[in-house]
Amino acid sequence: MRERVGLSKLKQIRRAINEKDLDSLRTLALSKDGFLKDSFRTEAWMLLLHCESGIFQHLKYVDLDEATERQIQLDVDRSFVHYQHISSKNISRFRSALKRLTSHVFRCLPWLHYYQGFHDICSVLLMVLGEYRAKRAALVLSAVWLREFMEPTMESTMSQVSMILLVLKQMDPELHSFFQSIPDFQPIFSVSWLITWLSHDLDKFQGARLFDALIATNPLFIIYLACALLKTQRSLILECDADMADVHGILCHVKFQELDFENLIQETVDFYDRYPNILQKNILPYSASVYFKESYLKNDLNFKNIEQTVRKKLSKPTSSLRHFIAGISIIGIIGVYFLYSYKVNLDFLVVSIFKNRMFLQ
Repeated sequence: MRERVGLSKLKQIRRAINEKDLDSLRTLALSKDGFLKDSFRTEAWMLLLHCESGIFQHLKYVDLDEATERQIQLDVDRSFVHYQHISSKNISRFRSALKRLTSHVFRCLPWLHYYQGFHDICSVLLMVLGEYRAKRAALVLSAVWLREFMEPTMESTMSQVSMILLVLKQMDPELHSFFQSIPDFQPIFSVSWLITWLSHDLDKFQGARLFDALIATNPLFIIYLACALLKTQRSLILECDADMADVHGILCHVKFQELDFENLIQETVDFYDRYPNILQKNILPYSASVYFKESYLKNDLNFKNIEQTVRKKLSKPTSSLRHFIAGISIIGIIGVYFLYSYKVNLDFLVVSIFKNRMFLQ
């Protein structure tokens, strides 16, 4: 029975790819096991991301500033730690390709700002698509899905983080009430989940399966998925004291590789079917979600709007205001460290809040 079901899905995926049937591909991406294998993922992701649209074909390269280039190199040097199938003799080759891929995005789209964790997303793209296709896919993801995490300030990122509580209030009222009982609570622990699409903590096969769903949907899907993930830890959370440090400690040690992502994806989809409009009033005017014509279960991109944004950004010079903001952020990091280091693992928290000064340079 399993073989027949598997064969049937293989045929469905192949047919959808051949016919460029995006609606069917979106449905298949959210069904059990997604696109099943990388040969299908390569074609399906490129179609779903509209990589042949031509929007990014005539971009001019610009030089990276030294600080950004240095940070990318540092992050690349510690990449692929969960990819046990890569031999030690080949890892340097993959890291070189990852550096070229990650740098490519910011040379083509200089108004975006690198953050630590973006290289993890690029790692999954590289392993599935290969370097050439991954470069095109990374440009689309950065300009649309990840755009809000690449702004010069944290406003749009924290707006996404705050949406988690709005969804959780409907998905799990008891857990939401517990979080609300913590003074000045914000789900800061989830920042790394959102900005890396959880790829920092997953191996290549888990990351590829999760990306099936995230690429097939719009940027709000990760918000709902984060809430479903929180529910998997609810018993541990509800047993601890109503203290941010305790909650943070639990959620910084989630064993992601042991989670059942098929159930998480299905629970996310099922919940959205029941509550499709929770976040509609909370999307910022500059949210990447405005690029999508319909519900988040369809990544039906409005490429006319995207092209207008790209042209507008390319016509503007880089603002020196970023350097001023960077200085203020560094001071803020030092201040937060001295205020809270006795309670919280700030090595993670500070990076999560500020994504260090590289986010702004």
